[in-house]
Amino acid sequence: LQRQAMHCVAQLTTLLPPQTWSPLWQRVSGTFWLSRLTRNRDATLRALAADLLARLMQPGAEATMDMVQQVRARDA
Repeated sequence: LQRQAMHCVAQLTTLLPPQTWSPLWQRVSGTFWLSRLTRNRDATLRALAADLLARLMQPGAEATMDMVQQVRARDA
């Protein structure tokens, strides 16, 4: 079920403009769950999570790019 859900989320990030989904990711702390999945034993889930994390930084995804920059600044 996790794999199917991850594929669906990936498709949404492909079909919808980043301006639509980026603020939603920011509000629900989606990066927390993705970062946990990058440490999953299932290599496919790790790869899907890494792909989604990369999508959060694509042009037009200002909300999630700002979120990542805030975390970087806090941890610096």
